[in-house]
Amino acid sequence: MSTQAAGCCLGCSHFMHEPQKLERALPGLASLSSAYAAVRAEDGLCSVHDRYVAASSRCASYVAAAAA
Repeated sequence: MSTQAAGCCLGCSHFMHEPQKLERALPGLASLSSAYAAVRAEDGLCSVHDRYVAASSRCASYVAAAAA
């Protein structure tokens, strides 16, 4: 994780942005292409707020994801 992502959704354990998981969670998202595209970039789903959010978003529920 880059230092730019520290404290942002992209570095949070509640955040899911993997294309395959997003395609399963949001049927129809990949109807024209893969769920990874310039318009989506690293954005994804927040399991705390049950919303699609920008990877650069922040909230009080942030919990650092475990290092891979």
